[in-house]
Amino acid sequence: MTKILENVDGVKYERERISTHVQADARTAAEASGKIEDVLVRMQCLTRRAEAIEDCTAQHFRMTSLSMFTGTWLGRGVSYVGDKHVLWCVEGISEHIDTWTPSSKVIYSDEFVIHGCEVKLGYCVRIRESVPHIVLFFGICEGQNDLNIRCLCRCRVTFSLIHPMLRPKDVQYRIDGGFLFSITYEWPVERESGMSSLYGVSSVCTVDEFKEDGFIKGDTIYFAVTAEERI
Repeated sequence: MTKILENVDGVKYERERISTHVQADARTAAEASGKIEDVLVRMQCLTRRAEAIEDCTAQHFRMTSLSMFTGTWLGRGVSYVGDKHVLWCVEGISEHIDTWTPSSKVIYSDEFVIHGCEVKLGYCVRIRESVPHIVLFFGICEGQNDLNIRCLCRCRVTFSLIHPMLRPKDVQYRIDGGFLFSITYEWPVERESGMSSLYGVSSVCTVDEFKEDGFIKGDTIYFAVTAEERI
């Protein structure tokens, strides 16, 4: 009988010892789990901070790269450097795009001179197969520099829609032919009085792409034109 009682006491002791170890392990696991959760929360915070820094860095780099256009401002958002680079900053773009109708007028920049020609940049929205597209072009103004039009038309011209943050998202169309393509053959685009011709890109992108891909920054967009003489 004494032996049986000793065995029972031994079993109780082992059970209590095992229970104590299990409880200790459970507390350790709970503490470790809490620490893991803390680490995960901190990692998420660091990831968000890194993404925010990356976005700010990309935007800063992008705006810095646009500094090549820090030439003379000509009013209504037109800036140029030398005789070939032109940047057009169009403000209030959302209102024009959102309220566009087939009868909406073309938006023109102020007049400027490139390669000896007096021109204006312009954009509008036109429908192709029931889809609205952004049309970008420049209009050649009639005047004393008409003889320089042939020189301009022989240039390698690049029309660009510039993304305000990410350069790989820029949309560019290069016209490298002997003469620029007149958009008036494809689109019914009205000219201002005193304009002889309109040359440009019949579709830079669709309006949906324009909005969804983040080209609008602070209700402003950036168009650019580069006209380089072919060697």
